Amino acid sequence: MRLVSFSFYLSGSSIKDLDNPLRVQSIPSDSTVLRLKQIIQNATVNVDAARLSIFYSGKLMEDHHTVGHYIPSTANETATHVAAQLVVAPEHTKVVVVVIPSEAHRGGGVRVRSDSSVRELKDKICRKMGFFDVAITTCSNGAKVEDDSAPISRFGIGEGSRIRVNEALNVSPR
Repeated sequence: MRLVSFSFYLSGSSIKDLDNPLRVQSIPSDSTVLRLKQIIQNATVNVDAARLSIFYSGKLMEDHHTVGHYIPSTANETATHVAAQLVVAPEHTKVVVVVIPSEAHRGGGVRVRSDSSVRELKDKICRKMGFFDVAITTCSNGAKVEDDSAPISRFGIGEGSRIRVNEALNVSPR
């Protein structure tokens, strides 16, 4: 039987504690996405499965599809390990689960030019980490960056900086 192993991270409003995931059991790849939501609900506090959205590599996983429909098996059909980020932020109307492909998760960050725009930074993070979309807050006061056209140098990011998504900037789904 093919299994898909999930781990995920519970965060107040940002991606952090990437080295300390909350473990979720392995499930058969023919399990529905709805079943996965129920497993996450049972493993957390105050998380309603009906309010979860799960993305894998930027694609919304539909409740009626199987997990295996989105996540490919390994060549030898051993368990596929997928890291996921569960972000619970009070300003959001629904909880969002962002599933990060494990190979991108190991990468740890993105390299950007100081004249890149905030939008370019968001796009790069989405491509590398497999996110659907991100919101960026400043390190200094945690204010959300609203101007996508602003150069990132305005926020103290120098030329060739390597931005760790879980450290240098707080990043959370919209």
